[in-house]
Amino acid sequence: MPFPTGNYNGLKFYVPVEEDEEWKLDIREDIYKIDFLNFAHCNFICTETTGEHFVISVLLEPIKPNTHRALQTTKKQYFEHFLVVPEGEEEFTTKIEKCIKDTIPNCQNVYPVMDDKFPMDFVTLEESHSQKRTTMKLGVIYSKNGQKSPLQMFENGLEKSFLNFINLMGHKITLKGWTKYKGDMNVKGDHNITETYYTEWNNVEVIYHIAPLLDKEGHRRLIGNDIAVMFFLDEQQEMFYPTEVEQLGKVPQIFCVVQPVGNQYKVCFFSLPNIKDFAPNIPRRLFSATEMKDLVLTKLFNGLVMTNYCPPMNRLFYMPRSSDLDSLCERYPEDRRKAALLNKTKKGKSSVGQNMFGLDKKPKISGKKPRAAELSITQR
Repeated sequence: MPFPTGNYNGLKFYVPVEEDEEWKLDIREDIYKIDFLNFAHCNFICTETTGEHFVISVLLEPIKPNTHRALQTTKKQYFEHFLVVPEGEEEFTTKIEKCIKDTIPNCQNVYPVMDDKFPMDFVTLEESHSQKRTTMKLGVIYSKNGQKSPLQMFENGLEKSFLNFINLMGHKITLKGWTKYKGDMNVKGDHNITETYYTEWNNVEVIYHIAPLLDKEGHRRLIGNDIAVMFFLDEQQEMFYPTEVEQLGKVPQIFCVVQPVGNQYKVCFFSLPNIKDFAPNIPRRLFSATEMKDLVLTKLFNGLVMTNYCPPMNRLFYMPRSSDLDSLCERYPEDRRKAALLNKTKKGKSSVGQNMFGLDKKPKISGKKPRAAELSITQR
């Protein structure tokens, strides 16, 4: 059965490519905690002309002469910069501030943060709004030949081909007493939902919301709130043109279609048009069961990551993060008197306040080096 390609009915279908490529997960790390916290560095609070705050963290050890790795943390994401600090008698913080203003457009005000409590408060903010994804909840809908509407598909039961598929994707669990990731299942009132499917894959916990195992309320509350939804088609199904996916609600954004062909599988992906393209590209061929699972989970994982940075779901990520970032910056106002301590320390005239900038810290792992020289990605 051919799938649509390109734009169809207001949806964006991902066009298959001729050549295979490596299927990589889009892992977004909490960079400050990993690459800055345990190394000598200083932090600067900055304000844009719009009034929005951001933080610049600068490693004191240069990656090459006069060049320092810097991390910009905004309400939405990270940016990496390499600040070229000129030589001269000018104070260290003043030179860094000038570099920041020269490097980052619309930066209106910059000042160093001298309080030694700031780094751990900053880590708390980063962890509270982590970019790193370790769980996935996926809606799974079984579609029979001739069905166009999700409401029709919700009436389908468990049949052999669908069971074979879902047992490839995970294993059955009993929710009562389940202590691992539940994906919003088995909450108070879900007395009719006793079982589902689960897997641990590439250090990611995946829970499946299986439509035939849910009642109408489960369809609405669980699948209706899943950003990623999978459709499994019967092998005999001759056509799949999703003209009524809006019946699922406004939350679902990315979709996958899987259809068996003998002992192999055909796979297709589509999304709402507001979602930016995400890897990997889909090879134009059939897939073994193992390949199908890896491709489907990799593509949906990366799609879920991408939705954090695309409307409308990005508001769920950056609005709370923005509010907490503003509050953090307001708790640490400018103090030029303390800033002078860093400049004296850099010139070797004083050891006062070294801990405020990590100057007295050593990496917790012996021999560990910052990753500055290895990284070329400038936006995270």
